[in-house]
Amino acid sequence: MSAVPFLNEKHQNQYIEVIVNEVIVKKINYTLGEIGQNIQVIRVNNDIINSNKGNIVVKIRAKGLVSPWELGLSDDTRKLGVYVESIMLKEVEK
Repeated sequence: MSAVPFLNEKHQNQYIEVIVNEVIVKKINYTLGEIGQNIQVIRVNNDIINSNKGNIVVKIRAKGLVSPWELGLSDDTRKLGVYVESIMLKEVEK
């Protein structure tokens, strides 16, 4: 997963959970200034993949959302968390 969290000096951490077929598979805490945090490798157990009749539903749950307006940065009142650029699914041999 490639994602860009909404971070700045006034909002230095963003916590998210990655959920696949209703199971939390990864918890990520993005921190301002950490290098290489935008790419995350998330391994998902086959039982979770197969639990939804072959369908894979990925959800991102962000906590502690804040708007640029609340931080005095702009007039944008949208509560921002993380922008997911892409998700790549790949079967991995054991």
